[in-house]
Amino acid sequence: MNQPAADALPDAMWDAAVVGAGPAGCVAATLLARSGHRVVLLERHQFPRDKVCGDALTVASMAVLERLGALAAVRAAAHEVNGLLGFSPSQVELEVPARYLTLRRAKLDALLATQAVGAGARFGLAEAVGVEGGDGAASVALAGSGRRVRARFVVLATGARAGLARRLGLVEQVAPNAVGVRCYVRSRFQLDRMVTYYLPGLIPGYFWMFPLGGGEYNVGCGALRRGRGGWRGSLRRAFDAAVAELPLARDLFRQAESVTPLGAAMLRWGLGGTRRRAAGNILAIGETIASTLPFTGEGVAPAMRTGELAAAVVHEALASGAGEPLRDYSWRVEAALRPQHQAYALAQAAASRRWLNDFLARLSRPGGLLRGFTVSTFSQEHSTRAFRFAQRLSRVLARLRRRPG
Repeated sequence: MNQPAADALPDAMWDAAVVGAGPAGCVAATLLARSGHRVVLLERHQFPRDKVCGDALTVASMAVLERLGALAAVRAAAHEVNGLLGFSPSQVELEVPARYLTLRRAKLDALLATQAVGAGARFGLAEAVGVEGGDGAASVALAGSGRRVRARFVVLATGARAGLARRLGLVEQVAPNAVGVRCYVRSRFQLDRMVTYYLPGLIPGYFWMFPLGGGEYNVGCGALRRGRGGWRGSLRRAFDAAVAELPLARDLFRQAESVTPLGAAMLRWGLGGTRRRAAGNILAIGETIASTLPFTGEGVAPAMRTGELAAAVVHEALASGAGEPLRDYSWRVEAALRPQHQAYALAQAAASRRWLNDFLARLSRPGGLLRGFTVSTFSQEHSTRAFRFAQRLSRVLARLRRRPG
């Protein structure tokens, strides 16, 4: 894929300017370009570029990729994993039948950006430093040159960097909810399932080991922010403790041939900290609006889903010449994502206490009361009665929290 500087792009009025070429931005750009609109996709880093992530694609991600027509290309480059092995704080073992694809985000994002360009979007390398709305048009200010890219609509897909959205009044909480670290390990040890370990002192965060194929593994851990008071301990120490305490991790590192340095990333999840998700002709999508799921930290699927929703409302607005569809965008995000986020927040709250985490792990074994809910949570195949019950319960709890007194 050719990656010209944005300054080399035509000085034109675009139908849509998408800022950020992660999964959410690429989905929005692809769908809008396929609908016949003039789309520019702006990205500040040249591909391939690294992104600290678990590198796992769930069934929900695969469903979006299939609708996008990208699943075959992603599957050809990815490693297929069947099954997850989970460990509670006391190392109660739990096997979950689940299907995943694992693929480094550097490769996934490059594939999706290439597809967007193939659909007709124009790619431009530049860092966006400002966005302004206006009557019938918006503009994106680019770093360095001082140039502005003009478009009828702007879609912000800047990930956890929510500064632009905050200046527009779309985001009130810029601080992330969680932080994650990961490294890549090449090892002679053979592991064919995803592994999670709810390390004491880190819960409801967890340690993970995800096979990428060819003897390579994505290994990391994530922790929640403790209110306004920072993070739950040192992630470096938590990572080292997990490797020391979990036998599978000890074996993986004992037979390791190479280990990359730990990289870190911030996460924004739970659909929180957003006043609104559209302002005039500017929309925000993906992790910018905290689309990442609580508990599991799965971000790719919900981010891509918001890309689909944004593309639909922008297309409707462009086709009708009216802005009414954009006013429906926040409602559509709520309808599509809020029930799932509430159910995952319920699971996160339950997993936050060590004794309860252990107890729930036992109830999630085959034949256990929570088996269906747990399988749905980790596989993201949300068709079981237990998961639907949890979604209904979370709605009731949310309504009760809003009641006065």
